[in-house]
Amino acid sequence: MIFSYILADVAIISPDQLACLPMKRFCLLFFLLAIPLFGRETTLTLEHARTPEQRTKGLAGRSFLSPDHGMLFHFDLPQRACIWMHKTLIDLSLAYLDDKGSIREIHELKAYPNIQDPAFFAEHCVAAGFPCSYALEMNRNWFTAHGIGVGDRLVWDGNQAKIVHKNN
Repeated sequence: MIFSYILADVAIISPDQLACLPMKRFCLLFFLLAIPLFGRETTLTLEHARTPEQRTKGLAGRSFLSPDHGMLFHFDLPQRACIWMHKTLIDLSLAYLDDKGSIREIHELKAYPNIQDPAFFAEHCVAAGFPCSYALEMNRNWFTAHGIGVGDRLVWDGNQAKIVHKNN
């Protein structure tokens, strides 16, 4: 409510009048506008798939993924990874990340729980368009719902994870 009031107030005054606003009001306006532009973050909880066995299994067989939970696939060397949905029961969103953790691509993945033929999934895998270092799987539309896009960056210390949004 305060945010809308201040924006409406600022929209109807001239730059000369802005200089006359009380300092408290100006500071509040600055922080309401500047904080989202500089350092907006989205926290998430990750499982880490580092070994070939963990990457192969991924989220297969799960019928539920908690909100803001996902799986981070870590590749030993950058590669044009290809993620498939074999034995995956839920629709997912997939982001491919570079070696710095920057999101370079986002894809929506459809589950086909009634199809069990590995050849079908091998033909329908979603390949990275560049040699990626990481792949991040989340619930379907998670990236869109959180305003996360190409250029945003994953920061993860092995415990806590967050997506740092680029300048919005």
